[in-house]
Amino acid sequence: MKESSQEQIKVALVGAGGRMGLAFADYLGSLSDHHYQITGVVDKGKDISHIRSSWKKASGKMITSLSKALQGSDVAIEFINRPADSIITARACADEGCPLLIGTTGHDPETLDVLHEISKVIPLLITSNTSLGVNLLVHLLEKACRALPNDFDVEIIEAHHRGKMDAPSGTAKTLLEAVYQGRDNARMDVVFGRRGICPRESMEVGIHALRLGKITGEHTVRICSDLEEITLGHRAADRAVFVDGALKAARFLASSEREPGLYTMSHVLGLGD
Repeated sequence: MKESSQEQIKVALVGAGGRMGLAFADYLGSLSDHHYQITGVVDKGKDISHIRSSWKKASGKMITSLSKALQGSDVAIEFINRPADSIITARACADEGCPLLIGTTGHDPETLDVLHEISKVIPLLITSNTSLGVNLLVHLLEKACRALPNDFDVEIIEAHHRGKMDAPSGTAKTLLEAVYQGRDNARMDVVFGRRGICPRESMEVGIHALRLGKITGEHTVRICSDLEEITLGHRAADRAVFVDGALKAARFLASSEREPGLYTMSHVLGLGD
């Protein structure tokens, strides 16, 4: 992925008081450059005293008005824990003509349908994981499943901190989709964990979710035949990896050449669809 010009861009960050929001504050506060001007949007009525002190180091300001934050912004980034509210963010961005990156996970099909419609108006990128490495993993998994016979068994294992709300992770679901794509959407049975007497069936994919400690995010895919095994994986050492990827994606969306449409992190990496 080639870096675009490093002109300053104005970013409205929706969910500035959450885990990812505070990770943005920590990351931006550690940078010596000023390539991003951040306005953080927090929930009305929320105690923001501890948030404000974190964001002070990052030279970001906190407000409770989404529409006000979007005015003059080049792009918006959303990380919130209420997936249905992504529609509110997206509609506000559409009203302002502001591109949007949604890093929120756990959307139901109806919400996704609405978001896809909004992408006809603004550049919109929806991703379960903004890490550049994870998205390369997704790409490699699809290539591996396309190259290998369908009788290779596939299992996906993900691990996150004890406070993560959804399971399996959005990234695990994205990895599962890569398996489907690599196998030309062949019919497969998905098993979420196993217990009791349950021998593995052919064309079955297992997904296993672990929740413990403060694990930032780990994803492993094991692909096995009777004779060999390929293991693909990614471990996030720090939440800053998601911030770095999100900011790169935001810069991609903020390009004056970017047309309305639905984008993915593969576009950011230059991998195509």
